Amino acid sequence: MIEGEIYALNEQETGLVSSFEANNPVDVDNEFLIELKRLCLGNFYSRSVYIQKIRIGSPRSENQINIPPSLARGFIEINNSCHRDCWFCGFNGIKRSSGCMGCNKWNEDGQPLSLDDWKRIIEELRDLDCRNLIITGGDLTLDWDRTMDILDFSYGLFPKIFMSFHQESISREIERDIANKATAIIQTEKLSDTLSDGSIYLLIANGSNGWKPNWIRKDNIIVDYIFKDQNHIPKDLPLMSKAKLSANMHFFFK
Repeated sequence: MIEGEIYALNEQETGLVSSFEANNPVDVDNEFLIELKRLCLGNFYSRSVYIQKIRIGSPRSENQINIPPSLARGFIEINNSCHRDCWFCGFNGIKRSSGCMGCNKWNEDGQPLSLDDWKRIIEELRDLDCRNLIITGGDLTLDWDRTMDILDFSYGLFPKIFMSFHQESISREIERDIANKATAIIQTEKLSDTLSDGSIYLLIANGSNGWKPNWIRKDNIIVDYIFKDQNHIPKDLPLMSKAKLSANMHFFFK
């Protein structure tokens, strides 16, 4: 198209091109394939490659063309380590209505990203005009210096930053370190732990806490429902949604 040339393919060559487009393995010594590469009409690789999706704008915007996606919040899980064994952790296969809002650990053996990799990802989220950054774990306090490096780098790049903690991880030192930089999202099972007005609480609701979800009247408490059987989820539960936030969530994330 660039040079205005037209190349005619015979039946065999057409079949090869169709096979290439289906991402089937190729013979790197195939003369036809080498010629296509020489003419800048295609390329082949020794392993599968990642090609980003075409971005045509936000589905929530009226004019989508040439508008980047509208990102309300971005989650980065900067570690997968924790010395606790909470019964409601995603590690145990438990599903919660808050999804990735709370701390979790996962059974996976991938390599952790370097600090420079995280900085690059954070900059990409900033460039996409992401409004809220949520830093989660694992236990963010296990390598607190690294966590603070990521928080300090992120500070000022987003209107709001949130960090997920287990109630037992919070200390006055932690609160002092993140003061004026991030808001703590604290996972707890006890209603008595939800005392600070400067934090958001994810309060586990499992039916045996001695309190009922409809008792909650504070805007900074989000009831985190446990789903023991996903096939029988009550229709009236205020489930989290990536598209629509509940009223008390919107207070913090708008």
